[in-house]
Amino acid sequence: MKKIMMLLTVTALGMSVTACAPYAVRSNNNTAADKPSETLEATYEDTAKEPASATSATGSDENAPVKGQPIVWLGDSLTQGSLGDENDNLAGAPYEKLKTLVDVPVEGYGFYGWNTHDVLWAYTAKEQMGQIADPNKTYIFWLGSNDWVVDGEPNTNTEPVIKEIDRFLHLEGNIPNYIVIGTASSHRLKYLYLPINADLEEHYKEHYMDVIDIINWHGYSPDKTHLSQECYDAVAEAVYEKLKELGYI
Repeated sequence: MKKIMMLLTVTALGMSVTACAPYAVRSNNNTAADKPSETLEATYEDTAKEPASATSATGSDENAPVKGQPIVWLGDSLTQGSLGDENDNLAGAPYEKLKTLVDVPVEGYGFYGWNTHDVLWAYTAKEQMGQIADPNKTYIFWLGSNDWVVDGEPNTNTEPVIKEIDRFLHLEGNIPNYIVIGTASSHRLKYLYLPINADLEEHYKEHYMDVIDIINWHGYSPDKTHLSQECYDAVAEAVYEKLKELGYI
């Protein structure tokens, strides 16, 4: 049985509002870090380009990072902070932890079971969330765990992840501030997700952030697909350090 839900939490000026809307698909028979949902029709043009490169915060390049921008964290059930199919754990989402570490507004969008295309489509489509890819915001992408396929070479799974993130980064002009977090499921880790992470790191370079060591230390939830609460908190703390490293905060 599927449960239709989507988590939206927005924090600004010290206020926190949580709401549910019928946009994300939950599945109770996942075998990876969420079973991929059906691909939805894109409503934006394919304008994928090479990702913007981070430069010094004091540089004059148009892609130079800007400090103090609002943060948007986009992802699947890992962004949601899920501990398993029967425990959404919304209050324990990693972006909730990040809110306590930064002094800028933080928004978190966790779509349980959705792949990269569907998450970014729902965020930008007028009939869904209707948000824009705002160059004046910092984006954290934790996507790719639901883009796996059972046939073909493992690295064919990387193409849709990179394509959709790159497209998003150029929808409204170059977005200079962003982080791409690696995939993390324990299922098919060695032959599927580690190769995906290697491709993400090669493509996004300093914008990429690996979390495998964090997971190895803090562990998974009992379902061995999602993470423990300690792990989600540790990922948020690592994101905070990465934001500082890149000059975003």
